[in-house]
Amino acid sequence: MKHLKTIKEKISHNIRCFRELNKLTQKQLAEKLGVKHNAISSWESGTNAVDIEILLEMCKIFGVTINEMYGIENKEKQYLSPNEMKLIKSYRTLTSSGKESIDKTISNLLEYERNLKIELENKEPELMAAHNDDNSEEQQELMKQDLEEL
Repeated sequence: MKHLKTIKEKISHNIRCFRELNKLTQKQLAEKLGVKHNAISSWESGTNAVDIEILLEMCKIFGVTINEMYGIENKEKQYLSPNEMKLIKSYRTLTSSGKESIDKTISNLLEYERNLKIELENKEPELMAAHNDDNSEEQQELMKQDLEEL
């Protein structure tokens, strides 16, 4: 029975998350579903379980699959976290120039991180060459200090 409680908790949590991502109040969602607003509250708190037909309707409203609502991950399909979904929704509201600016910023950040990684990989052999090849504790401590200075 623990597994069932976990699924119920996941559904309760996801109803709230997806509702908030869609910028809906409990009252607004209740109106769309044709239920009382306190029903939404009881589903989100886990006090009551939502009927499967209403849950399917919620999935349509939120634009998610039933698996996403259940919190089931498909290993072949990568799902977005609620924060990632929020960022994508925000991105979609931007003007063309806003999107171009974000795209350029991300591109610059990725290039910076690639260059930093290459720079660090190239420095490691230099650090190794700066010390003799023994494996003494003193030698290892010197190498650690060099790495920390990076």
